[in-house]
This record gives sequence, C-alpha cells and structure tokens, in this order.
Amino acid sequence: MVMEGMVKLSGGRITHSKFKIPMPTLDNSTCNVDKDTKHSQLFEAIYVIIWDEAPMSHKNCFEALDKTFKDVMSKKGLQNTIFAGKVIVFGGDFRQILHVVPRASRSYIVHESISSFYVWDYCQVLTLTKNMKLQQGTGNTSYTELVEFAK
Repeated sequence: MVMEGMVKLSGGRITHSKFKIPMPTLDNSTCNVDKDTKHSQLFEAIYVIIWDEAPMSHKNCFEALDKTFKDVMSKKGLQNTIFAGKVIVFGGDFRQILHVVPRASRSYIVHESISSFYVWDYCQVLTLTKNMKLQQGTGNTSYTELVEFAK
C-alpha cells in the first residue's frame, strides 16, 4: 500500500547506488547528493527506508547517509535529528558475515559495524522468534528436511 505523498521504489536498489554512497566510504564521507536536485527531492519525500543486510555494511555508510539527510533536510529544521527524522528499518542477521575489512582483526571489524554506529543506542532491536518455514505445510518438503533445516 502506498499512501498519498509517499514514493514507492519498485524493484529495490542497492544502497550505494540509490543513496550515492561513495566507495570507499571514509569516516568523513557524505553521499554525492547536492541540495535542490531531483535526488535531494526524493530524499525529502522518503518516509521509510528498509535497508536489508545492514550488518554487512560499514558504519561509515550509515554515517554518510545520516549527514546527507541532515544536510538535505536542514531547510526544514531537521538537521539535529537522526537521519533527519526518517524511519530506517535495518534488516539482517548478525550471526552471518559482517562487512569485509581486509587484514583486520575481529575486534576492529566489530568496531566498524552498525552496532558501533552512534545511532545504535536509538535503535529498537527486534528478533524473529518463530520459524515460519516450519509453520508452513510440508508440500514438497519432507518432515526430516524441515527438522534438519530447523537445526
């Protein structure tokens, strides 16, 4: 459902291309979006962003987006709020691989992840507790395969 005034991006996009996050992303990076452009107008129209596989991104990517949103939304007085008041849903599994930092120690990689990003304290962490695959009918999948999958 798309409410009036909302922009729906069909097909999804990777964050680096849609938000113009530079590569490599440094601690002083911002997205390559200028004020008063069509891209900045899109940023103004966004209400909710769903960022899948967020744990695989470096914290500098989130910081670059935060800085850019604050800059674009400064004319509306939102430069002092996190992500300029935009709701961002970070999806992903922290038990899977984190972002890749060549020749870095485990502690360094964890320190450079989203959980070390300054907005992490404002995030509400939700966990999935029900395995929906096991709740579905067996169909072509045998019971033993489902049990193995659950393990």
